[in-house]
Amino acid sequence: DQNNAQTLDALGQFYVAENRCNKAIPVLQRANQIAPNDNNVRYHLGVAHDLGPRWGERRPPPPAGEA
Repeated sequence: DQNNAQTLDALGQFYVAENRCNKAIPVLQRANQIAPNDNNVRYHLGVAHDLGPRWGERRPPPPAGEA
């Protein structure tokens, strides 16, 4: 549902988990517009903004010894 902040938040979290922050950010921005006082949405949007440039939309390498 395009007007349900929790659904959009879950979709945004999925995109972040899949290293697709470029897709997550607009979805989470929409969720934040719908529910501007929802701290979970705001947190997830911040995570997407933070991780997108770091990962360069790619999964980071695994820690040493966990390949």
